[in-house]
Amino acid sequence: EYMAMQRPVVASRLDSVAAYAPEGSILFFESGNDAELADCLRRAARHPEELDRQVEAASRFYETHRWNREREVYLANYRDLA
Repeated sequence: EYMAMQRPVVASRLDSVAAYAPEGSILFFESGNDAELADCLRRAARHPEELDRQVEAASRFYETHRWNREREVYLANYRDLA
């Protein structure tokens, strides 16, 4: 949702998220590491230009994976099964 709203994303580096989102589109921290989360938030506050690049990367990613495009992929796969 944050990508769709063109907002910076800070997220725990879970395999399911890291595998899906390209590097540079999310500020990742290790799950359960409060100090690393705090570092990410400080870096974000100190380097707004980095956040701008992140938002741009996330927006490009979102545009290629939004539902109106992914729907066609799912439907084509479904048709192939029939």
